[in-house]
Amino acid sequence: MTYRETTKTPTVNTSEEGRAIFPELVESARADYRGAGTWTVETGAPSRGEAWTNLDERTIRVPRRVDHAADVNGAVASIIRAHELTHVRLSPVITEADELGAICKHHGLDPALVHAVEEVRINRALKDLGFDLKDLTDGTEKDTGAKAFGDGSPERWNAVLTFFVALSGTPAQGLFARALRKSSPEWGEVLKGVEKRIKKAIKESSHNYRTSTDPAFEFTEEETFTIPYGFRWTLETSKVLQRYVMPEGATTDGMGEKQGVGKEFPQGRAEGQWTPLVFDSSVVPTVPVRGALLKRRVTPSNTGASVRYAGRMLSDPQRRVFGGSRKDVGGVVVVDVSGSMSLTEHDLVRILDAAPMATVFAYSGAMTRRKATGFTVPNAWLLSWNGKRIQDLKAVQTRWEENGGNGVDGPAVAHAVAVAGRRSSPGTVSPVEWRASKGAKGVPVVWVTDGAVTDSHDYIPPASLMGPLADLVHRAGVIITPTPESAVAVLRAPSLSRARVDHHRLASVIRKSHGGAL
Repeated sequence: MTYRETTKTPTVNTSEEGRAIFPELVESARADYRGAGTWTVETGAPSRGEAWTNLDERTIRVPRRVDHAADVNGAVASIIRAHELTHVRLSPVITEADELGAICKHHGLDPALVHAVEEVRINRALKDLGFDLKDLTDGTEKDTGAKAFGDGSPERWNAVLTFFVALSGTPAQGLFARALRKSSPEWGEVLKGVEKRIKKAIKESSHNYRTSTDPAFEFTEEETFTIPYGFRWTLETSKVLQRYVMPEGATTDGMGEKQGVGKEFPQGRAEGQWTPLVFDSSVVPTVPVRGALLKRRVTPSNTGASVRYAGRMLSDPQRRVFGGSRKDVGGVVVVDVSGSMSLTEHDLVRILDAAPMATVFAYSGAMTRRKATGFTVPNAWLLSWNGKRIQDLKAVQTRWEENGGNGVDGPAVAHAVAVAGRRSSPGTVSPVEWRASKGAKGVPVVWVTDGAVTDSHDYIPPASLMGPLADLVHRAGVIITPTPESAVAVLRAPSLSRARVDHHRLASVIRKSHGGAL
């Protein structure tokens, strides 16, 4: 989405009663924060429809009294305030009414369903932060569920679906569903399947991914919008649930049968694919690494030609009195430099210094420029090879920051494994086809990534991509480390013999693929 600057007076709390809240403090923690002005706070009641957030007009309406007749102890008001402030913290800023409509049209999504799934994301974030969602109910769910079936029309079903989805994760959903099943057991059975898909989407994603506000790009036929990265989970989950939406003119007959309901809507994109790996041929390591970085580390040993640590004859049970040097084993280090990693030139220098004899290359998909150029924009840069590194790392940083996306993770790791297995120049090994790599174990391969792997459209990859990637990581013993600090620690460790998978989502995929082997 685009952003619009506004000028307002300081936060206006329109009632003197109850608690004052300050959305500006919450909003300022966003990674995409633009300092867009102040908020107006209105007072509502602790009931459905009486609390809302308008991020465009910067207005929030929440219950602020703690002695409301329907909420004597203030528990409902408290959780509602937290819910609306979480919208301020995480939800996309829609500055024009047709922006979300354009995105939904591009992906074949019902905007009402997208809004409902966003409620799921917000409630899950609250739960992950320790909030108890048991109070997120206003007591009207049973009555609403009993009347929800109505005439059983497709329009009724779509309204039931979006309402049910929005209640996911709260006790209110169970109250609504049980009342609905009394009048329509078939609809109740279908909604069980809907909830299973929501739970699966949550289980297969991380809290950090769902709550990220790093800027991400959303492409349509006409223009490019900026959205919070975590909102991609909302769009992806909406695509899964869109198949349950009844199109205009459809019938609800047979909804309880296995084939499900509605039409299998197109996903708005082709089956998930990786972006081809394209190295920048203008970036060539030419500066020899000299001096202290190449000095071999001398360590105590119980074998050798000369005594260096005579004192250890008495103090060391193993009597390691000789001095042994450990040669740098080299290896291949592949670094994810997408926007979510937020790596700087200094971070890359530290990684290069920790592995002076390693082959190091970085990658980042060209999300902002690919629309006009296809897949020809360079998305990988060779930073170090054979004891030499590039001269101007700052210039390369500018290039990867222009790209900013992922999409090339799979081919990048496959290429690193191929280079490690062949022990040959990365310049002579063309980017391998994804399924062609056999994962031959050669020198160690270290993958520096936060795990935010995406496909060529910057979305969560399907199982057809994640499965082979997890298999290759397992088979080749790729060491995954999420930060520059942990990468440096791994590269300076005495042994790189065992893969250490730090990102739990990818680790989970690997465990499922190999029966818990890791």
